[in-house]
Amino acid sequence: MRKRSGSTVVQIPLSPSPQPPSLPPPPPRHRALSHPHLCELRGACCQFCRRKKHEFFVDMTCEGCSNAVTRVLNKLGAVQFDIDLPNKTVTIDSEHTIDTLLETLKKTGKNASYLGDK
Repeated sequence: MRKRSGSTVVQIPLSPSPQPPSLPPPPPRHRALSHPHLCELRGACCQFCRRKKHEFFVDMTCEGCSNAVTRVLNKLGAVQFDIDLPNKTVTIDSEHTIDTLLETLKKTGKNASYLGDK
């Protein structure tokens, strides 16, 4: 800003305007609403991203064995599962850790091992 004082020009410095407070960044959005598993946060934002399908081998020989697997998984809760008795596999869709799921399956008294993601 300039101010005239007689015939001389005096410059008065302007104080900088205060900066507005910084806002937090907007929350990440899903890349595709029809496929919520493709979230940018890779599993940290919602129940859809945290759930994974895992496949386990369980040494089941009869329907009684598969009923035991059903019983322990239902007791654990928050799981969806499919039992393939002829192939001795259990596919579990859950937020629980692999270790928790494996320990639960071993409660049946049968050999159980993790095969991988489905």
